[in-house]
Amino acid sequence: MRHLSLVLATAFLFVVGCDAHSSNQLPVASARAPLAPGKAAAKVYWSLFYAESNPQVEVAKRPLKASSKVTDVDGNAGNELVCANAMRFVASELWIMNLSPCHSSDESIVQVYSLPLTSNSTPEKAFVLSGPMDADHMTFDASGNLWVPSVGNNSVYEYTGPFTGSGTLTPAITLTVGLHTPQGLGFDSKGNLYVANTDATSGDDAISVFKAPISNRQPYFLKGVVAPSGLIFDRNGNLFVSSNGTTGAIAEYAANHLKSGSSPTVVDSTGLASSPYGADLNFDAVGNLYDADCSSAPGIYSYPTAQKKFSSTLKPAFYTNQTISNIGCVWGIAVH
Repeated sequence: MRHLSLVLATAFLFVVGCDAHSSNQLPVASARAPLAPGKAAAKVYWSLFYAESNPQVEVAKRPLKASSKVTDVDGNAGNELVCANAMRFVASELWIMNLSPCHSSDESIVQVYSLPLTSNSTPEKAFVLSGPMDADHMTFDASGNLWVPSVGNNSVYEYTGPFTGSGTLTPAITLTVGLHTPQGLGFDSKGNLYVANTDATSGDDAISVFKAPISNRQPYFLKGVVAPSGLIFDRNGNLFVSSNGTTGAIAEYAANHLKSGSSPTVVDSTGLASSPYGADLNFDAVGNLYDADCSSAPGIYSYPTAQKKFSSTLKPAFYTNQTISNIGCVWGIAVH
């Protein structure tokens, strides 16, 4: 199985909401929480990150509970799902990152599906990404451009639209400075890019921040989160980051506390299993925070942040099922 060593050391996941922007005539899901509450999201999609003979994606109505009816979408030659991981919504299209085959340093392919997603679905279009190896996350900026980190290359790539047809995408920007094992990505309201990774110079865990307009110049760093992986902004500009391993928690940087060297304003480990690994975070349409886990106790945590203020003692609900437990990893999650 691809990434076995990385999963053991740094298992991970991906969460997506449905914040719409428009660029290249495509409304896209950004790294921020939705700007307007809207009605409650209807379904949750998550990837299980395993070989194609096993379920690649599961779908259930929200809210998730023990009795939730789950639809499995198995990987097969028709739907071309192989080692699915990162997931994003672009309007009603579901974008899924796949690696082919399931090993590190393999080709990164983004496949685009119309809803509803079933085992009979076939991708409407597919893009081979030139550049990244071992791509496990993706996001879109407010202009509709696709951003992808590469653990294998210690880089982050930008691909510009419009994303029509199928084919190979060549990066317009490649970021390498101040990056090591980059994972979760997010943009603030000013267009600054935040990358969960390690400071390549000091070796310290950090959030690299590339100021807009983004170029391959030295970022500054947010500190204080051990083994960061997933990150997301809420509608008020606060940054949430998953911290993994024995010190696992969800950390929040207040919107006014995002300067160089800043540490989190809130750290919440309440209700998490020991040594969790939340690879990415996102919000549903009403503002609840989702944290999917790819550790020895895999599943999906959801925080009631639509009704309650995030705090160091806010306890999430937890969802898992037998398939998740057997495969041992939830990776990408999308709420639509």
